[in-house]
Amino acid sequence: MPAHLKRLSAAEIAEDLGLSDNDTSENLHAKRRAYALHNHPDRVHPAFHAAAHHRMTLANQMIDRALKRLSR
Repeated sequence: MPAHLKRLSAAEIAEDLGLSDNDTSENLHAKRRAYALHNHPDRVHPAFHAAAHHRMTLANQMIDRALKRLSR
């Protein structure tokens, strides 16, 4: 399994995303796209789908929360 797919904790995923309080909406969307290039289940070997799905789910939740905070 690729090393990045072994990083399954929320803290590790947040670190991999590089989220910050200074992120803009455009920046967050770019981070989501960049993250998906290496972590989306459709882009990894079938044996690693579960880990990729977990990582994408948490990453999407984190980015969605950040976007929601920006809209307030």
